[in-house]
Amino acid sequence: MRKSWYRRLLFSYFPIFMLTVSILIFLSFLIVNEISRNETGKANRITTGFVMDSVENSLTKVEMDVLNEAETNKSYSTFLNGQAQSGSMMLYDLVGSLRTLKDNHELVHSIYIYRTKDHKVLTTSGLQDASTFVDYPYIEQALRSEDRQWSPVREWKEPGKHTSERVISTHKRLPLPFGGQGLLVINIGVYPLEQVISQMTNPAVSGTEDAVKAEDGQQLTHLLSPRLGWSFDSGIRAGQLFEWVSVISYDWIAIGLAVVILAVVYIIYVTRRITDQFS
Repeated sequence: MRKSWYRRLLFSYFPIFMLTVSILIFLSFLIVNEISRNETGKANRITTGFVMDSVENSLTKVEMDVLNEAETNKSYSTFLNGQAQSGSMMLYDLVGSLRTLKDNHELVHSIYIYRTKDHKVLTTSGLQDASTFVDYPYIEQALRSEDRQWSPVREWKEPGKHTSERVISTHKRLPLPFGGQGLLVINIGVYPLEQVISQMTNPAVSGTEDAVKAEDGQQLTHLLSPRLGWSFDSGIRAGQLFEWVSVISYDWIAIGLAVVILAVVYIIYVTRRITDQFS
């Protein structure tokens, strides 16, 4: 009788005991991973904020260095007044200044000056008519616009080349700060800018918004830069440790707790039935 009662208790309680323990382990695992996911999100926001600040600071430094040169170098005002013509020594000095600015900043793709007086453009290659200049559409747009933020990504194609390069641009009216004699245009290469960003992130784990979407990853951070007018979106690429956690919600935890409660009710019910049978 005792062995029969013992076996009935064992076979009645053991399955529900194993199920309950499994559910508790599963819930513990969910909670630990939820905490890890939150910490990953915090780390991602910090990293994205650092990248955004670094990009802003890098572009601001380029801009300030160029504007400082334009303000302190008298050759700029001389050129805008129309006194520096092709072949003049002052024009060579000004071209040298533009080349030095470009060489001193690895992000700079090109710098040029547009002179309103006679519609001339001065680049590191020399003086030419604006009407035949490759970037004249941007000049026309800049003359109509007061927006001095960095532009969206645009294409730059050199004459005689079959491939184009991606740049972002900003312009300042000359003489500084709000002159009407010309424009100073700064073009930043997108590729070197991407290289700077990639050095500050781990592409195997995190990625840009497009990269995350392309690999069906999870976006964790969205930051807006008022200074640049850009948004910085990043997240976790697909295939990483926490990818599956995205399907976890508090519904799973509620279901697990409900199973535990039902297990307790079941144990009480079975105990009463077995007790009644052997009483």
